[in-house]
Amino acid sequence: MIYVFMIALSIFFVQIYISLNNLNIRTDTLVQRETVIWVKKLFYLLSFLIICIPGMIRYGIGIDYLTYSNYQIPAVLLHETVKVEPLYKLVIELGYWLSGNTNYQVIFAITNVLIVGFVYKYIKDQSANITLSIFIFMAGGFFAFSWSGMRQSIGVAISLYALKYIKKRKMGWYFFWITVAGLFHTAAWIFLIFYFLNKIHFPPIYLPLIMIIEYGLAQTIRNVLVAVSDKIGIYSDYFGGIFDTGIYNRLLAVGTLAVLGLVIFTSYMIRPEKFWELNSEINISYLACLTVPLISVLPTPSRILFMFIPVYITLIPNLIKRVPKPILRGILEAIVCLFYVYFMYKNIYVQDDYHILPYRDIFNLFS
Repeated sequence: MIYVFMIALSIFFVQIYISLNNLNIRTDTLVQRETVIWVKKLFYLLSFLIICIPGMIRYGIGIDYLTYSNYQIPAVLLHETVKVEPLYKLVIELGYWLSGNTNYQVIFAITNVLIVGFVYKYIKDQSANITLSIFIFMAGGFFAFSWSGMRQSIGVAISLYALKYIKKRKMGWYFFWITVAGLFHTAAWIFLIFYFLNKIHFPPIYLPLIMIIEYGLAQTIRNVLVAVSDKIGIYSDYFGGIFDTGIYNRLLAVGTLAVLGLVIFTSYMIRPEKFWELNSEINISYLACLTVPLISVLPTPSRILFMFIPVYITLIPNLIKRVPKPILRGILEAIVCLFYVYFMYKNIYVQDDYHILPYRDIFNLFS
């Protein structure tokens, strides 16, 4: 139940933060103004810490925890050839040094601070409903996945944070942050394309037809992807490897299709200029949709989906916020919350896809 309590407490603190932001607190001096600002920040920080600390002190949970502990981290420290990007190598070396060269726990702690920190900054900067965004982050799968696909999750979190620079038309800053993301995980380079796609408005109603055609051509597309990955050396180890099993998480596919349904529905409810303000997030969600028809012919399809579906953290609240009718907004929020309650129950408490149960920590505080 620790994950349920984490959601409840983090939302409790963030609601206080939101309430303080909405209050018109009279301040007569600079000191008073600064005090109010810091009190507000404190409650947002508390919400962040509730989510972040359990990941910092976890022990032996998450699919890749043992993989990193037994293989990737030792290989980096011994300067052996291993598929780890430069900035994450720096995290490993720094974390090990900070531990006094005695253990790897600080490495996992730094990793979690980076992931949750950038997600929280992304939410604060770009979400119209911070509470709902935090709930989707926790219940929608990305939180659980981030304890396994650690390098990828850092790359995705940084890339999502960088989306604000597309809206601000600051190409240099966007490319800078995507470069940082790519130096944590190679797959994050794909986010570069969204800067150039931002002015292309593709109506979501046509996407299901493309997905049906794609499904019919799935094997041909796989063959093309194998040939391309062999040429460029990215993802080539996965095709034909131990992860190329055809097994996939149906829950993720259903969730992706459900969000597509929301995007299509709201495209008719929201004025076009307001809808297309979210074009970057919508385009990222399209790539998640285009992954679904290929899900049975791709190795580690869940990892591919988790490159794109974390954008739901702000896409869903921002779409709902733009719906003009308050009653309809309330209905949509209720449906989203109920869906993600079910999603979290199945994903964590039934399937435990990312092996985060039972929770264990290095201090045995919550074990």
